[in-house]
Amino acid sequence: MFIKYPIRFLLIVIFSKLHKFIYNLTGGKLMGTLMGLPMIFLTTTGRVSNKPRTTPLTYLKDNDDFICVASFGGYKKHPDWYLNLQKNNRLKINVKGKSFNAISKTIYGEERSEIWKRVIQFYPGFKKYQERTAREIQIVRISIV
Repeated sequence: MFIKYPIRFLLIVIFSKLHKFIYNLTGGKLMGTLMGLPMIFLTTTGRVSNKPRTTPLTYLKDNDDFICVASFGGYKKHPDWYLNLQKNNRLKINVKGKSFNAISKTIYGEERSEIWKRVIQFYPGFKKYQERTAREIQIVRISIV
């Protein structure tokens, strides 16, 4: 049998859907964290479907902004939410049960290097994910508008 995606990829997708379902079912009372890390729910506009797509992610606070890492567990391609933001950087976020309109931008250069240090201290797994892939894992700054 031909498997199009590795098991790790499928587990990430399935867990994300379950995570979102429980969060929504409980009005944000459950699944607001993952392994003690804070969670944010990004609703992007699908770059092909033009439909809303919601993804749970861990985040790191940077003053009033939220920092998200497009790691996708070290999979060889960028996650869909990141690709969606490349086409349309306007999104909605839900954090701690509250919703906001926001904009995003990918962080580059020296700022990325500094944030990356904080990111791998926040969650060392990101360093392992980077080692699994040839692509540079992107870091996104999300600002409430």
